[in-house]
Amino acid sequence: MNRLALNIAHTHEIEASYVLFPATASQQRFWREQKASPKASALNIAFRVRLSGPLDAASIEQVLGELVARHEILRAGFVMTNEGLQQQVWSQVPFRLEVADLTGLTQEASLAEAERVGAIQARTPFDLSSSSFFRAVWLPKSAKEGELQLTFHSLVMDGWSFAILVRELVEGLAALQGGQELDYPAVDLHHGDYALWKEEFLASGALDAARTHWRKELEDFSRFDVPGD
Repeated sequence: MNRLALNIAHTHEIEASYVLFPATASQQRFWREQKASPKASALNIAFRVRLSGPLDAASIEQVLGELVARHEILRAGFVMTNEGLQQQVWSQVPFRLEVADLTGLTQEASLAEAERVGAIQARTPFDLSSSSFFRAVWLPKSAKEGELQLTFHSLVMDGWSFAILVRELVEGLAALQGGQELDYPAVDLHHGDYALWKEEFLASGALDAARTHWRKELEDFSRFDVPGD
């Protein structure tokens, strides 16, 4: 599989290259929905992860930064070209962990503030011109406990992928706490590679027989709507 294009751009005074991949069918659908309602947050995916142990913002930021560098989809933007919607994967994007300090608050006040910040994160839409569709806030409650709020757009995240991200986050934090270097295995296939394979597969004619079958089966189908409650 060949990467489709390579360009050079300047972002935040950092020279960064990018590679273009086709957007998948689901990404195209999500992009159109967000473009139609730019202030909507329905496509946000917000997670709140409780962490315990010797924790500090610098270590969490370092590990998350490594994961952004490790996974292309976390530094992917989207751009409309003559060939349609494309994933624009940057060689590097700036990442900064936000911090909302809850230490010193009562348990009731801490819970209320975490809820407030979490609601803001979940309901704040992503700009479609962004170079990344991922943000994070660390809410320490003490030196050994806190909540990490991670927000993604559906363009770049699903439940299966999030489980992998959390596992690698925990592994990275454990390595730093143990005085070890962050040493993740290489990623063999990125989402862009999958998108290229899917495009080639759909263009190969492998589904032509299935398409013909189902067009015949559904030729008399008439659309119907189920009223909402």
